[in-house]
Amino acid sequence: ALMYVQQNSRYGTGSGVYHAPNPPFGATFTYYVKEMPKTLKAQRLKKEKELFKEGKPIPQPTKEQLDAEKREMGPYLIFTIKDKNGTVARTLYKNVSKGISRTTWDLRYGKPTRVNLNNKKFDPMKDSGSGMMALPGTYTVELNMFHDGEETLLAGPVSFNTKVLENTTLPAESREDMMAFYDKVTDLWRLVNDIEKYHEELDTKTAYIRQALQQSNNAPVKMKNEAAAIQNELDDINFLFDGTPAKASQEEVPPEPVPLSNRLWAILSGAWQSTSAPTDTQKENYGILMNALPPVLEKLTEIDSKLQVLDNELDKLKAPYTPGRKPKLN
Repeated sequence: ALMYVQQNSRYGTGSGVYHAPNPPFGATFTYYVKEMPKTLKAQRLKKEKELFKEGKPIPQPTKEQLDAEKREMGPYLIFTIKDKNGTVARTLYKNVSKGISRTTWDLRYGKPTRVNLNNKKFDPMKDSGSGMMALPGTYTVELNMFHDGEETLLAGPVSFNTKVLENTTLPAESREDMMAFYDKVTDLWRLVNDIEKYHEELDTKTAYIRQALQQSNNAPVKMKNEAAAIQNELDDINFLFDGTPAKASQEEVPPEPVPLSNRLWAILSGAWQSTSAPTDTQKENYGILMNALPPVLEKLTEIDSKLQVLDNELDKLKAPYTPGRKPKLN
């Protein structure tokens, strides 16, 4: 599998641009599935079809049968890609179908961002998404099938190589050292996303608590002021990450500290489509973030504890329900 940085356009070629579908970028796996397990629903429908042909009564499925069909997981395929050390580089999921099929790994590691649910539903086909570019070298791929709580190995491990196309303008002297830094950046990326999500949840919880206090006849002013003070603390943390929103252009924002999210983006954007060594600016931003995040996490933990105290007081006031507060039967 050839490794290179893809381009989305070719500037300045005028009418000479040739447009045609490109093959998928990355390592393409071709596989053959002879048989696939039938789901409970498929088995029931087949039986009903046979009874219909024979002119026999078709029994009404019970609620237990329908529930079992709804809760059945799979079948689906799992592609596990590992590096030469046996470390999992990426996991891909795909619906299973009989016959010959193909799927492609885009030669990137998994993305360490937050979990996003579609319609608040679990989706077994959704992987982590694409993160940093993988190192060149030898990898293996295994193919498993998941169905009804069990994984079955279908094929592999099969070895394959990834090779850099020799067209790099400013190659890093050591890709291993480059990726060692970006491995740390990936973990930092995960941590920033987790902290931002934690902040978002506490911010939402605070808003619910303030509204519950506002709608409670016996809520003391002291509690309302405490909740408002917590909101101010959360707003200050939000400023650290996002800064002052610009109405039209960043040049309009008064001089202020560089937002932490901007520093992370400066590291990631410089690495996303590049195979050059990390710059001093990227390293400096990494150091600033690593120093800035522990106090923020400590402050959020403190705020969480304060909200727990307010939650307990809301129960005593018999205030309306707020998310995360366990209902109590008096």
